[in-house]
Amino acid sequence: GDTTTAKSLFGKLTRLSYEQILECQELLKLMGIPYVQAPEEADSQCAELTKSDKIYGVVSDDSDLLTFGAKRVIRFMSNKSPFEDLQIEKIREIYGVQMNIKKISDNDLIDLHEKYETKAEIEKYLDEESQRRFVDLCILFGINKLPVIGGVNKMTAIELIKEYHSIENVIENISDDNRYNIPDDYLEIIKVKRNYFLKTAKVIRPNDIDMKIKMPNISALHRFLIKERGFPEKEMKKILGILENKYPQRKKNKNNKYKNKFDFVKSERQTKWDSFQSCVKKHNRIVQTKYGE
Repeated sequence: GDTTTAKSLFGKLTRLSYEQILECQELLKLMGIPYVQAPEEADSQCAELTKSDKIYGVVSDDSDLLTFGAKRVIRFMSNKSPFEDLQIEKIREIYGVQMNIKKISDNDLIDLHEKYETKAEIEKYLDEESQRRFVDLCILFGINKLPVIGGVNKMTAIELIKEYHSIENVIENISDDNRYNIPDDYLEIIKVKRNYFLKTAKVIRPNDIDMKIKMPNISALHRFLIKERGFPEKEMKKILGILENKYPQRKKNKNNKYKNKFDFVKSERQTKWDSFQSCVKKHNRIVQTKYGE
């Protein structure tokens, strides 16, 4: 049968109970792994963390994260096939909506210098404008089950945004064209969704979040997994032993303070990071080929 479709449908049918969520949070806490309780969608919260460089990227098969401005989305990590490393600037470049100082006209650049005092402010504006155009393009694609304009396929949408830069301008220029069918209240509907993607989604600000990995509590993990949850003792002891060996015994110096307790962890993380980066570079060409770069 269709394995991909089956997995997708299974994912949609799977729902965690509130009790299961609390158990997952407790397990992460005992393992020393930080987590964030998002006030709304996980997508918008994860995207916010990438924009502030609190995290390297988001591992998810949902590319909708890009509409929230996630810098990097890594897809298909759980599959045997090569994963995809989607970088927002590259994706916007492919679709023709990425703006930068080198590409704008002299007259537009003069206007920007009159409006903004520094190069950093201009670059911030261009990045925000690039993302706004990208979101408009995704809306024209029909993302999140939004209504679509009849007669506008993906290629047409790309050309329309390249030419007119916004959905409002697109509507203004195609409303009298019989080839297109614009749904009732279309602009009102998409403006709310666009604003949500760009501004109104509730998130915890990254400055208020501690993402540091901490020492695992092995004895508490033993109690939580084996005594309280009934996991097989032999297998769990083996796994916990591996976890415990990844961390050095904390040694005190003459000032009675713990020293270098994360040296081994940093080394392990760096090794995995280097390996991951190597894989990203290796598979970037797959992404570039797939998306037409």
